Amino acid sequence: MANENIKVGERIDSFSLNDFKNLVDTHLQSKPSTLTLDLTGTKFLSIPCIKLIAFWAEELEAKGGRLVLQGATEKLKRQIGIYGSLKHLMVKKSEMAPEERPTVGLPVHDEILDF
Repeated sequence: MANENIKVGERIDSFSLNDFKNLVDTHLQSKPSTLTLDLTGTKFLSIPCIKLIAFWAEELEAKGGRLVLQGATEKLKRQIGIYGSLKHLMVKKSEMAPEERPTVGLPVHDEILDF
């Protein structure tokens, strides 16, 4: 079994989901031991896409493989945890140097501020 890597685009929405699914399915046909989805620079994954990623992760794990998410923002990881599952996924930080990593804006705070 080989390792496969896929660089995911900036957005996977209802218009691009089918092409993304076909691309991943093609890579899965080679029965990789590890499939890495590089989410560096990805800003949006639709809920059907998140559910599909969770499905692929579970299927790969059942066959002794692993689905790895690389470079996912905290926001994407939270969304995947809510709408899919992180249970069968391995999450890696980006392979880029810190100064090359894209910034995502202001930090998220859980507290409510009353002015």
